Amino acid sequence: MYCIKTNPLYWLTLNTVVSCRLVRICFDGCSTAELWGVVCPSCTNKFCLAHRHKSSHNCPSIAQSAANKLEEQARIKAFVSQTLSKMPASNCTTPNTLNQPKANSKKLNPAVSLIKLKMHATGDTKILPENRVYLLCYSTELRTSMGVFYHSNTVIGRLLDLVASKANVKNTNNIASSGPPLGLFHGKTGNRLPNDKSLQDLLKSKVLSQGQCIVLDRSHEACIDVSNIPET
Repeated sequence: MYCIKTNPLYWLTLNTVVSCRLVRICFDGCSTAELWGVVCPSCTNKFCLAHRHKSSHNCPSIAQSAANKLEEQARIKAFVSQTLSKMPASNCTTPNTLNQPKANSKKLNPAVSLIKLKMHATGDTKILPENRVYLLCYSTELRTSMGVFYHSNTVIGRLLDLVASKANVKNTNNIASSGPPLGLFHGKTGNRLPNDKSLQDLLKSKVLSQGQCIVLDRSHEACIDVSNIPET
């Protein structure tokens, strides 16, 4: 059986056709010749597989794209500057105030504050919920606050010992010449809480309320300055 591939003229003809269809590459320094080549969609030149990407053959469209981007940024900057210059001074926002947090002008609802306090307050879990009095205790020595709850029958004198112990504040009221006595003060009025009254008594007289802030401080005075006590 005769096979055309055994004929030398077949291979000579095939090599001639292929060599005529090889495409020269447009990238300087590349000697590769491809049968078809890859056309760049930006510059429409033909390249080999190794140089088909824009970055591989230094496509002029890359530089043009970067120039267009810089030009667009310049136009936006000029537009913003022109717009701000036409706005009234009261409506203009300076760059220095853009990243500053806005002051919270609204105080937290007392009911919401009490709910948050109950979530984090610590105390004797054996106390029934209806007998618990929730307080936010602030120590002027430690400058920290802690949420606590105690039984409504607890008197202020006993409460002072419990709060001082829990806050790790040394109570030297029983030591003579130990300096100003430690006491509990109202977080809003600054008045000293009477040691002989119970929490229930102060709740009934509306001196205290659930979630009230009380201050642990050393003072001989019946009233202290609470203007620097953090609001809750």
